[in-house]
Amino acid sequence: MDPIRLKMHPWLAQAKRVPLLALLGDDALEALLDQPGIQVRRYAPGALIHLAEDPCRGIEAIVSGQVTIEHSDEQGRFEVITDVGAGDLIGGQVVFSRQPVYPMTLIAAGETILIALERALLVRLLQDNEDFLMEFLRLMSDNASRLSDKIRQTLRRSIRENLVGLISQEIRRQGTNAILLPLSKKALAERWGVQRTSISRELQKMSQEGLLTVSGARLTWLGPDVSAGQRPGPRPAARPRTQVGSASPE
Repeated sequence: MDPIRLKMHPWLAQAKRVPLLALLGDDALEALLDQPGIQVRRYAPGALIHLAEDPCRGIEAIVSGQVTIEHSDEQGRFEVITDVGAGDLIGGQVVFSRQPVYPMTLIAAGETILIALERALLVRLLQDNEDFLMEFLRLMSDNASRLSDKIRQTLRRSIRENLVGLISQEIRRQGTNAILLPLSKKALAERWGVQRTSISRELQKMSQEGLLTVSGARLTWLGPDVSAGQRPGPRPAARPRTQVGSASPE
């Protein structure tokens, strides 16, 4: 007869939500949760998880919530790169590098719970469990492919599509349609591989169409709701405006 489990680890059910950890099975996972090389971490919305250039000492599995990955320039202005959610891993791509540091800043987008595994413990799991090893490698490959796809999409998109994508991200991050642009025209041009004047012209066209207003680094979105990432269509019968603000910050 199977032994009766008198008391289950309080984090076992949550840890099983992470596909990589669920591969270990209940008994092995419960034993893992009691080891000193593992921690459960809670973050409030907007809490800093890691700064860019912070040392990476292991991996973190997202049990629940969402993590925003941000890039900042020399002036301290931020751009949202992507979001990762439940089941994803943080730090897997850099933990075994010669210089294991986080390349970007990580922020909790909502109430977030992470399970952190130190590097030595991760190595032992990878050595002892082939299924765990293969799933870890698959996740890292998927993450690399996802990042490559994002880069290709950014390069293929028109200037307007890139602008709307940036505005959508900042509306969600700042919680308002009146946003502070995170990057200068020069920085955006370098990121998207276009001329700075092309960005200025496109912003001027969008302003004339009644989609937005711009004053220095401040932009107000007047078009259709893009907070969920939708692309706005052309605005028919837009009345011409007699005054146009400056395109974006220098």
